[in-house]
Amino acid sequence: MKISTPINRKSLSDHFSYNWWKYLVSVAVCIFTVNMYYVQTEYRPPEDKRIDIYIQGALSSQDNINVFFKPIWEKHAPEMETVETVVLMPGGTEDYVSSMQIVTYIAARQGDIYMLDSNSFKRYASQGAFIPLESYVEDGIIDTMGIDLRSGYVNYISEDIIDGETVTESHMHLYGIPMKELNRFSQELGIFNEDMYMSVMISNNNDENVIPFLSAIIEETLEPVSEIDK
Repeated sequence: MKISTPINRKSLSDHFSYNWWKYLVSVAVCIFTVNMYYVQTEYRPPEDKRIDIYIQGALSSQDNINVFFKPIWEKHAPEMETVETVVLMPGGTEDYVSSMQIVTYIAARQGDIYMLDSNSFKRYASQGAFIPLESYVEDGIIDTMGIDLRSGYVNYISEDIIDGETVTESHMHLYGIPMKELNRFSQELGIFNEDMYMSVMISNNNDENVIPFLSAIIEETLEPVSEIDK
């Protein structure tokens, strides 16, 4: 006996009520696929001549954010052919789709500097996606200008096979610069920096330019709350 559900307004309503997330994921995958196609086929300056900044949950358009970064680029990294940004989906209620988007970019080795909310930052830092930054701070390559860095430390657990046995090691490193005091982001771009972190992708292949540019971002966007209130 063949049983089929008639297609009517109620059945369609029930279908979309229970399966809406599948369509959302499908649309997101299509967008990512098309975007990655163009990323791979359009002209891209060599890795040592470009800096890509991926920002989670900005209210401003990508074009406006690029305009914001242009004077920082021209002042601190004029040798770069381009400094461009990509606006990522926010976390929270859209966390599944947001995570899939970030994983897609990380797997494709896209992006040099990531600005993520606390949950996303800690998740990917603990998986070894970002460069430890404490040595650059100690050497003065990154000037944190008095920012409290304690919340930017994350424990990374690594596993290695030595003499046939799995050896687990714990590594506590500074994987992200807290953005709490980088208030130009919230004032001018609608980026909720209160609980965000700025990190450098481990696969950026351009440390000599990306690391100093991260320091320049701190310098150009730092505006303590005490100064705003004056």
